Amino acid sequence: MAERKEISGTTIVLLLLVGAAALLWFSGTVPGAPGNQTGNQTASAGYIERTKIIERVVQTSTNVGSYPVLNVQLKVVDKFNTDTGISGVTVEVFEDDPTKSAEAIASDPMHRLVDSGTTDADGLVQLTSGWIMSGKSYVYLVSGSDIYAVAKKYTIPASSDTIDMYPIGTIEVYRVGSFKPLSSTTTITVNATGLSGVQYVEFDITIGEAEAGKVVKDPVMYFETDTSVPMDPYAIKSIQLTPTGTKNVLPDYIVNTDMKKYIDKAPIRLMGMSDDGHIYMTMTHSAEYTVTLQYDADRIVNGNKLYIKLDDLGDINARDIDGGLKAPTQVLTIEFVK
Repeated sequence: MAERKEISGTTIVLLLLVGAAALLWFSGTVPGAPGNQTGNQTASAGYIERTKIIERVVQTSTNVGSYPVLNVQLKVVDKFNTDTGISGVTVEVFEDDPTKSAEAIASDPMHRLVDSGTTDADGLVQLTSGWIMSGKSYVYLVSGSDIYAVAKKYTIPASSDTIDMYPIGTIEVYRVGSFKPLSSTTTITVNATGLSGVQYVEFDITIGEAEAGKVVKDPVMYFETDTSVPMDPYAIKSIQLTPTGTKNVLPDYIVNTDMKKYIDKAPIRLMGMSDDGHIYMTMTHSAEYTVTLQYDADRIVNGNKLYIKLDDLGDINARDIDGGLKAPTQVLTIEFVK
C-alpha cells in the first residue's frame, strides 16, 4: 500500500493566500493589474508625470543658449567715490568682435549699435530694447562730455529661457579735470630789440591738474612754433625745465636736459598715477619749473612765437574713444618782439 503524506496547516494557509492574490490580480482590484482600469490609470498617470519631469530636466539642460534679456541694468559710478552714481551719462551697447579690443570697437564708426540709454539720478541705466541676448558678448561704452569714456566687454551667462532682468554690475569712470594755468599770464613777451648773438630768458611755469576729484588722462606737453610768422629753425638754441621744488611730472630722462629737439615734434608724456594702462594726473601731481630759453637774437624776427601747450589723451587736440574732446588745452605763448 502506498504511503499517505499529510499536508501541514501552514502549507494550506500559504496556498490559500497565493490563490487569493491571483484572484485579486486577475479580477482587477490590485493597482496595475490587467483588469484594474482605475489602478492602471493611476499608475500610468504617475509614470507619465515622472516622464514629463525627466523630459523637462533634459530639455533644460539641452536648450541652454542665447535668449533675449528684456532689461539689462548697469550702474555708472565715480572712480574716486564708488558710492556716488553719475547721472546723465550715455551707455551704448555694440556687437562684439573677438579679434578687436573693446576700445577699438567703441571708436569704430562702423560699429553696430544694439541698445542705448542714459543713467538716472542714481547712475543707473536700464537697457530694455530686448536685443541683448544671453550667452553673447557685447561691448558697453560709457561716455559723456565730463567723463573719460570707458569701453568694456560683458557676457550675460547663457540661459534656457528669456531673462526678465539682469544686473551686470558697475562701471567706474574718471571725471574730466583741467590743467592749472602754466603761468600767471598767458603771454610772455621777449624783447630782442637791439640785441645780438645768443641771449636767454627765464620764467616760471606750473604743470598740474586744477580740480579736486578729477583727473587729466594721458597728459602731454608740447612745444610748437607759430606758422603765421615762420621761425628760423636755428633761432632757438636750447630750452630747459628745472624743477624748483621736490615734485616732478616730467620723465626723468628729460629733466634738466635740452628739450629743443621736441619743438614741433612728438609731444612729451607727463607722469601721474597708472591705471588700466593709462596715466592720470590729479591735483597731487603738480610741479613748479623754471624755464631757461636760449635764443639767437640775430635769427629772431618780430612776431616769432613759441607755444608751450598742455593737453590730454596723449596728443594735442586728441579725441576720446567716444569722439569727444575732453580737458581744454592749456597754452602759454612766448612772443618775440624786435
